[in-house]
Amino acid sequence: VPDLDFKAIKADFPKLTNCYEKPAGDCTLVEGTGKHVLLFGDSHAGMMIPTFVALAKQHDLTLSIAIRGGCPWQQDLYVPPLAVSGRLVGGDNCRKAKEDVYDRVIPALHPDIIVVMNLAYETPNQKVQYRAADQKSLKIGSPELNALLDRTTRASVDRLGADARKVVILEPVPYDPANFDSL
Repeated sequence: VPDLDFKAIKADFPKLTNCYEKPAGDCTLVEGTGKHVLLFGDSHAGMMIPTFVALAKQHDLTLSIAIRGGCPWQQDLYVPPLAVSGRLVGGDNCRKAKEDVYDRVIPALHPDIIVVMNLAYETPNQKVQYRAADQKSLKIGSPELNALLDRTTRASVDRLGADARKVVILEPVPYDPANFDSL
């Protein structure tokens, strides 16, 4: 991994757009005449906002964004509350915001394609780890965590893919967990 200027990266980070407690249309950043794409996930998906805005403009797509820091896209999968860039993310705010995306925002926006992404919370040496809906922390690599990831991811993809929607899962952006505190 090259030596990166994390302060510059942090300063250049896009605004994490979502429409929690706002009209669903507030999630839409680009209006086009083609397919409607929803980008959904945590701050790692948020890193993709400029790329998706450019793609939407180039291909006349409608682009909506539902991003919340510290909030994985899978239902019933969470991370503990944590401070990122001086702001508390995750926890109960994630639960409410995620339920809103699944129950209100997606049905209101009717996206054709939902693109999901988040940090690889399950990787070894990760400081922030997935938790079940009951907030129980499970050991990385354990059969219990692997079963939870499989079950929640499959169920979430099935729900997101309802009504003939396409679901695209983006791999997490690699990074050095030792630099997590720099973000």
